[in-house]
Amino acid sequence: MSEIITSQISFAKERIRIITGKDVSDDRAFSHVLLHYIFGYEYIDQIDLVTDGPNDGGIDFLAYDEEETKLIVCQSKYAGALSFEQVITEFSKMYSTIQNFKKANTGSYNERLKKSTSKLFG
Repeated sequence: MSEIITSQISFAKERIRIITGKDVSDDRAFSHVLLHYIFGYEYIDQIDLVTDGPNDGGIDFLAYDEEETKLIVCQSKYAGALSFEQVITEFSKMYSTIQNFKKANTGSYNERLKKSTSKLFG
């Protein structure tokens, strides 16, 4: 990986450790880096937006576009390469999750994902 990305992941891990008192994996820290640099979230404001983990429905983090009033569901991969099949699988999983949330079928998803969606929508 790029030295820049690696250094930003290290920085994110330190920020998250200061804010939460917990260590996070490089994968999860990468999601925090994306939220910070792509979507403009400060680290303190994004703690509940990273949903990555078991039963995340393919959604690693959420962002909200206030101007467009749109919820943005995101998948991040901190990997050297991805196959076409992996990308299609992740998009399919995300689509299925969104459909399940629309129907209020959320029982199988992790608490971080449920908490994040409720935090954004009350």
